[in-house]
Amino acid sequence: MQPLSVDERLQTQFFHWDTAPEAELPELLISLRSHGTPLTLFREYQQQSFTAQVTRLMGKSIQLELQNTPPRCETYLFGGKVLCVGYGKDYAVAFLTQTSPEEGNVLQLTYPSRILIRRGRRHERFRLAVAVSAEWNKNVEEWIFGDVMDFSLGEDGGGMHLVTYDDGTRPFQPGELGRVILRKADGEPWEGMAELRRVDRMAVDERQDYGELEGTSGFSMLGFAFLLKNPEQTSALEHFLDGVLERE
Repeated sequence: MQPLSVDERLQTQFFHWDTAPEAELPELLISLRSHGTPLTLFREYQQQSFTAQVTRLMGKSIQLELQNTPPRCETYLFGGKVLCVGYGKDYAVAFLTQTSPEEGNVLQLTYPSRILIRRGRRHERFRLAVAVSAEWNKNVEEWIFGDVMDFSLGEDGGGMHLVTYDDGTRPFQPGELGRVILRKADGEPWEGMAELRRVDRMAVDERQDYGELEGTSGFSMLGFAFLLKNPEQTSALEHFLDGVLERE
């Protein structure tokens, strides 16, 4: 399946978010800098995501510092359109902007004219300090690949939200069990079991009739619960998440 553009990502993954009032934009950007909120960056037509942190707000641009990028990574070498997503405990933001060519690990972004926001998160979830990808399968031949958006923790082992490209041919059903492999940007993995608990299907053209989406390209937002069978698995997951979660 052809990777989606950042415009298509914004229209599908965040179509249910609110538009922040224009007067709040400076405050939201200042908050990103002052709280050190990591931003997940999605480059145009590329499936790999990166994390960055706002370091300066200048007269005509926002300065970001890329974090944990692989050696010789040229993803942002030539600049271009980028989708920025930041997850906090009480709200999350997303916006499109343009980036200039990378200088070292520093990016310059133009100020966004529109910021989407989601307030009052139902369950406490933790934003990511580094990008994490995931693979999940119901059986050996059917792997699902995607980006982890956030993690939740709890006595039951916690879980995650995963966004995956979806061509409309794979019927996801809550209650499915499968093996999951999480990977940090440096390649460090964690393996375990996860149960699919939530499925939100979103078409590229923003159709909301979920019964009419079979065979339609778009996204699936999948919510998983980790199934940890013993203290060793719990300890291994905690070790993997050390440095991954942004905690206040």
